[in-house]
Amino acid sequence: MKTNYRFFLLLSTLLICLMLTGVSASAAEHPATPTNLRHSSSKTKIITVKWNTSGRADGYEVYMSKDSEDFKKIAITKRDSYMKGNLKVGQKYTFRVRAYKNSKDGKLYSGFSNTVTIKATKMNKAAESVHTAYYNATLKKDMTLTNRQNNQKISLKKGTQVVATAYDGTPVCYYYVNGKLKASVKISHNSLNYTSLKTTTQDYSTKVKESYVNGRAYYSETDYLIWVSQYTLRVNVFKGSRGKWKLVRTIPCIIGALNTRTPVGIYDIKGYKREGYGGYPLIYFTNYSEKYNSANAFHNYVDSNRGQAAVSHGCIRMAPDNLMWIYNNCKLGTRVVTF
Repeated sequence: MKTNYRFFLLLSTLLICLMLTGVSASAAEHPATPTNLRHSSSKTKIITVKWNTSGRADGYEVYMSKDSEDFKKIAITKRDSYMKGNLKVGQKYTFRVRAYKNSKDGKLYSGFSNTVTIKATKMNKAAESVHTAYYNATLKKDMTLTNRQNNQKISLKKGTQVVATAYDGTPVCYYYVNGKLKASVKISHNSLNYTSLKTTTQDYSTKVKESYVNGRAYYSETDYLIWVSQYTLRVNVFKGSRGKWKLVRTIPCIIGALNTRTPVGIYDIKGYKREGYGGYPLIYFTNYSEKYNSANAFHNYVDSNRGQAAVSHGCIRMAPDNLMWIYNNCKLGTRVVTF
């Protein structure tokens, strides 16, 4: 009798241990909850939120609420950010995110992130006109297209030069005659020969620059914000805080060439190398690796190019005095917008 009781007790203990182990293993498979959900940037009727990625996550579900309404799932994404458009100016919207992991039994979910509430805004026309560097291109063949300005047909011959807004998809292309815009058309990127980046040395005004960064609601972990205008070949440095940025320095620069373009996006200063080209610092702002000291960076000139151009391998080159000013003032975490 005692033997049977001991056997039953041992078996029960083993079953309980197995059950607890199974629960722990199952719980461990759930993705971690996304953290630091935050307002990344805005445009007219558009809000972008961003969060820190989760361990073991295959993707994320984005939820939104307006006023006191219940949250509704509005998107599934594998990225660490989401842009929501078609919003009402002046309306406040609240966001939250949760991660998911695919399993044989279905999706496993994390808890919900923190919430962030943001008001949709409208940028002024001058700030809305700001754009990144476009692309010089030529047509690969004769084409008959629809002019987006008046819906009339326009015939363009092979070799015609246009300016394309993108390097993939079906970009808008602008056709000029003697410097005057004659047509705006859409052309598949497969029908274009891209030749170079379309930039200018004509700068935006201070008012436009401040309207742009404040209208986009850019945030920085420090009291400085850097905007690299790839179109005007300028590094613009602002001081202040979200919505209250004031331009304090404008720096002529060299950006990446067509096939080694400086990335377009929102980054932060992530590291430094004290002695780089010519003995001046390298200031890293993308994919920084402390082990390999590798990333896109602000740095000194490396060859005979001293003007404003798109000829680098993706880094931002500038004069040593301007580089040292950034090094001495813009600390780790300073937001870097390249656009």
